[in-house]
Amino acid sequence: MEELQSQSPTAPVIKEAEVEQLMNFPDAIREITNGKKVTKVEWRSKEFWGELKDNILKLHKDDGRYYNWIVNEGDMTGEDFFVIN
Repeated sequence: MEELQSQSPTAPVIKEAEVEQLMNFPDAIREITNGKKVTKVEWRSKEFWGELKDNILKLHKDDGRYYNWIVNEGDMTGEDFFVIN
């Protein structure tokens, strides 16, 4: 069986040198509530981020669409979030 790609081959990839400061989930949520977009090193794409949209926590994925962010344990314990422009 062929493996599916987890991200678009044309999506810009995050490089560690571009990440200024990593933060945990509570800090990431604080940034989101201040109007910022956050992503995770783990997500590996500049087109994949979390933000508040219409007062709902959403994920923008590299397919260009928004999805409700269903927070899981990996999100809550993650320490690889950072703000993007």
